[in-house]
Amino acid sequence: MRENQTILTITKIVPAGKPTTTILSFKEPHEAKTHLDAFFIAEKEALAAGIDTLTDNVPLIPSEDHIRRKIITEREGQQDFDILANHYHVAWLNIDGCSSVTNEEMQSALDGFVNSGRTKTEYAQVAESISRNMHRYCQNELWKFVKEIIRAFALGPHDERNKTAANQALELQGFIENSNEF
Repeated sequence: MRENQTILTITKIVPAGKPTTTILSFKEPHEAKTHLDAFFIAEKEALAAGIDTLTDNVPLIPSEDHIRRKIITEREGQQDFDILANHYHVAWLNIDGCSSVTNEEMQSALDGFVNSGRTKTEYAQVAESISRNMHRYCQNELWKFVKEIIRAFALGPHDERNKTAANQALELQGFIENSNEF
């Protein structure tokens, strides 16, 4: 599973100097905007100190805050800024995370979760958290998956290690088939 990511590049071009480029990565677009806002404040403060003036007297052009908000609202883009003689080229790319999980990833996650020495109380805590916090549509989809797990346990191979699960699943499967449509 891939997480959200915002890639932000800031290229600073100063008179008679070599351009410097910084490449940053953030989990969310608003974090990139916050960083960029702080970056420009720091740049203005440093340049203001260099010419012995107040930071408010050093303009950031363009100064409209909504321009930097584009980092949040647009998938990708670029914008140029100027502070005194310094030029800044900013570019960003918002990469959406991937919520699709392969069958192998799901089975591996379940194997790791249940094979970690958790107690019945811990299982109950996670289940209660899911019932409180998971989106209601996702809860319905999860219930369909749980019913398929019950069916597979009831009809699948078993031995002494999973005998209780198989027997209880068989009883539940009978109840589900007789009293509930999928």
